[in-house]
Amino acid sequence: MKTVLITLLSILSLNAFAGPEEHIAAQVCYELDSVSTNSAPSEICLEEASLNLENSSISIYSYFMPYLYKDLSLNYLARRNENGYRFRSSAILEKQTDAMCGAAQESVLKISGISDNDGIVDISFLEITIEQSYTPDTCHSRPQVSILRYVLK
Repeated sequence: MKTVLITLLSILSLNAFAGPEEHIAAQVCYELDSVSTNSAPSEICLEEASLNLENSSISIYSYFMPYLYKDLSLNYLARRNENGYRFRSSAILEKQTDAMCGAAQESVLKISGISDNDGIVDISFLEITIEQSYTPDTCHSRPQVSILRYVLK
């Protein structure tokens, strides 16, 4: 009886710890639509996304890229129809500004999509972009903006 119990416990405990293989299978990845020569990631992957409809916040989980979503904030949330919501969110990935009238650059991750009435987001139907802006002289010039689009892999 003890042998059966120990065997059962050891088998069940192994299933409780998901390794990287399970996370690879569970993620959905979007790849950069065009070739980029800068520091933008070539692909963006995530496993789960949900909206908290009560306090208007978003939560995205990614085992391999958690740093991308740590500062993600919900910018827009509206009822799409009786079956769900439409949302837009953003996070500043990089922001550098020189003193006085120096150069400035910024990269902003933008994710938009739809959710059901419970706030569950279908991660296969997202619009993901990174908006990069560069200003050589913040006092005398306008920013040069480029938008990098990601498509479902």
